[in-house]
Amino acid sequence: MVLDAQNPIPLYFQLKSIIEEQISSGEFKSGDKIPSENSLCEQYKVSRTTARQAITELVNIGKVVRTQGRGTFVAQYPINKPPYRLTGFSADMKKQGFHPSSKTLEFKVIMPTPEIAKMLRIGPSEAVIFIKRLRYIDGHVMGIEYTHMPFNRFSTLLDENLDNNSLYEILINKFDAVPTRVSITFEAVHCEDEMCELLQTTKFTPLLHISDITFDQNDQLIEYSWTYYRGDLYTLNVEINKHQNENLLFVRKGFEKSPPEVLPNK
Repeated sequence: MVLDAQNPIPLYFQLKSIIEEQISSGEFKSGDKIPSENSLCEQYKVSRTTARQAITELVNIGKVVRTQGRGTFVAQYPINKPPYRLTGFSADMKKQGFHPSSKTLEFKVIMPTPEIAKMLRIGPSEAVIFIKRLRYIDGHVMGIEYTHMPFNRFSTLLDENLDNNSLYEILINKFDAVPTRVSITFEAVHCEDEMCELLQTTKFTPLLHISDITFDQNDQLIEYSWTYYRGDLYTLNVEINKHQNENLLFVRKGFEKSPPEVLPNK
């Protein structure tokens, strides 16, 4: 690829886009060292300032990491979740070339607490399906998720293997329940002892608590869930978009920081 000096797009942005594409295509993989500023200057016939600005842009969006005295490397987890769409954790991560996995800790029928019954809009004597899962990216634990669903509608869900299959794909393909609308709440919380052990971190690590109520294509409530993500790995960006006189809130979440040393999965 060559840079086009006649193009109205600044040279630094053209160079940044080329390197970003090389990362996305796998030419530069996580942990790989990218060419130095001098090498980029020589290869693309640009100034040192242009090369430095291109790399700085990549650093700012979490694609690469500068290491003093060693050079610039592709970030281990340059993950950005696109503007919020009703796709599940597994689909989001697979689309970005990562390997998500889950470990089901609990999967059973319970009687709801008054709060859960209220959130699911069911009676206090109606059973719910309770799912507790750990979420992983490439073997690194990233969060713990608690899900509640109406048993009357999804009773046969208990026959499914959630470790190897996407919950949302199961809902779509076997229950004709397409997740279409969601109400989300975000909150920063402390890491309690049990969660610290499960998330392989310490009580000093902040957690991002996300709770959501999800509806299907017929506006029927299908789940009430909450997830705790490690705040040292998980980032949240919000974009407000004005469209057709409505305020639309888009959420972009992602793992944009290199994880610290973690304990082996238990």
